[in-house]
Amino acid sequence: MAKYIRYIGIDFGTNNTVLCWRLYNTETKEWGQIHTLNEGTSSTIPSLIYVSGNGEPLFGEKVTSRISYYKSMGDKGTLYNRFKMDIPSEDEKKRKAAFEASVTFLKYLYDRYKQQPIDALPKEVKPSDIEERTYVSYPTRWPQFARRLTEEAVSAAGFKNVNVDHKCTEEPYAAFRYLLLHSNEQVSQLEAKGILIHGRPVFVLVVDMGAGTTDVSLIRFVPGGAEDKRNEVLLNYPSPSNDAEAKKWTFGGGDIDNALTDLLKNFLVSDAKEVLNSYAEWSEEPVDKLLQDLLYPLNIRSWKEESVNSVLSDNKTCTTFPSSFHGMLAKKLPPLRLDRTTYAKYCGDGMNRFCHIVNGAVQKAMELKQIPNAEAIDLVVLTGGHSKSWFVRDLLYGKTLPGTSTTIELPKIKREPNRIMQWKIPEETVARGLCTLLESKPFRHRLTHSVWIRVQEKYYEKFRVSNCSGWKCLIDHRASDIILPVKKTATLNFTVENHPKYDNLHFNVEVAVGETLDEAVKKSYLAVVDQSVVANLVVDVMLLGTRWLTDISADYRMDNTILIKEDLSIDWNYELSGYGEHGSGKIELKP
Repeated sequence: MAKYIRYIGIDFGTNNTVLCWRLYNTETKEWGQIHTLNEGTSSTIPSLIYVSGNGEPLFGEKVTSRISYYKSMGDKGTLYNRFKMDIPSEDEKKRKAAFEASVTFLKYLYDRYKQQPIDALPKEVKPSDIEERTYVSYPTRWPQFARRLTEEAVSAAGFKNVNVDHKCTEEPYAAFRYLLLHSNEQVSQLEAKGILIHGRPVFVLVVDMGAGTTDVSLIRFVPGGAEDKRNEVLLNYPSPSNDAEAKKWTFGGGDIDNALTDLLKNFLVSDAKEVLNSYAEWSEEPVDKLLQDLLYPLNIRSWKEESVNSVLSDNKTCTTFPSSFHGMLAKKLPPLRLDRTTYAKYCGDGMNRFCHIVNGAVQKAMELKQIPNAEAIDLVVLTGGHSKSWFVRDLLYGKTLPGTSTTIELPKIKREPNRIMQWKIPEETVARGLCTLLESKPFRHRLTHSVWIRVQEKYYEKFRVSNCSGWKCLIDHRASDIILPVKKTATLNFTVENHPKYDNLHFNVEVAVGETLDEAVKKSYLAVVDQSVVANLVVDVMLLGTRWLTDISADYRMDNTILIKEDLSIDWNYELSGYGEHGSGKIELKP
């Protein structure tokens, strides 16, 4: 085996492609950092090829930046875009053209990748010391022949060992794996809230929103290890085996681009008709040709991503035009007023399709008895550039938006919006997941139990204790080398009445720790309460088996930090509400 393995991940997208890589030292078992192939400052490389009239090829960002110039010069070149979408075509001619264009574009990426100063390695490292393994993803609804063609295109472009070990490289799985195993900040927050707990399965809905399609996958994930055998992709929706279903619910960023193109076209030929005709006469261009240039797809997409989404996210009105509108024409045009209502008039069908796709996936999972109901969905993972659209999160939260006739019902997401996970650059998520596919990074370990407590009365006859019998489930108990700054209020209340001031109260406390009460390990303690007034004492067990917290409800409130002692004694300071009286109390829990 080579001393180093460089894992390469390629998310070959309809609009954009992302390539990442990561180095692994087979001797030290150490992983390097993730690198991305950038054009300028962006890691998303437009999936574009333009061959000019004189045969000069342009790729990626250069097409975006120079196409307007070429068109203004009357160049008769050819633009190749969205060619990936024809790979699964039943038309052999289209499929062959798509394959050839894909190889040409991927060859450009491979040549760029080989030119990078990709890793800092010792000088004595030879090329033979480094083995390359490449993983390319594909949409879940793609048939096997389209997946095979994609792998063949990547190999033909020069990449080595493509999907050699047949790991699951579907786009949703790669995105899910990266976020759940590598997105440390988001994962830590979910752990702190008790949403992700070692050994407890969660159901994750992965919503992959690309330029061509929106696909939803249901994944069962068990925190505890990267390769838990119970981790499984339960459902892909729409199903690739059901062509009618898949075609019915096709929805991607391109659909929104087309809708916005229609919006601007109607604006130009109605509200701005006189200005448009005047400009066409002045520029000596036919109106149809002028509209084609103004509404060039690349400019519409950029306008959507850079202006429309951000403005409508704030529920404001977009007044800016695409970059192709700049110049004399833009100065003479009437003002544009694109708000959420106008947006819905043109894009509402796409928003409704999004709701139907998500709800359809949940309904299908229920029909297959994979989940009992929508309440079972614990997390939503968003991936793909289209997932940045302004309406996506609002709809997932269950909101009704202008133009939508249905809502998404995910109760846990509606109650706790932080259950939605998304990488800061969602276009990178899949590629990052692919180049870390073989990393066996364990989930942060949390030993999870339930803590149960039972109070048995042992008091002088003149005391009366009420509301304290029986077992009560308190909180999830976690053992960890990290003390999380989280407090969950306890649930056991009992009341002491008719007791003389300054006397002690004795009672037995029995604690059980375990997944179920029957299997729990039980310990008994004698609790001695020494204080001047006792009212509604609440015992709170929190983190680590020996950590006890107390809170005095009703008449008393906590004033200072509790001091935890090795012998399970707890001291606290208290203040008598409304009277300013201060004192001290003590509970001793002795085996």
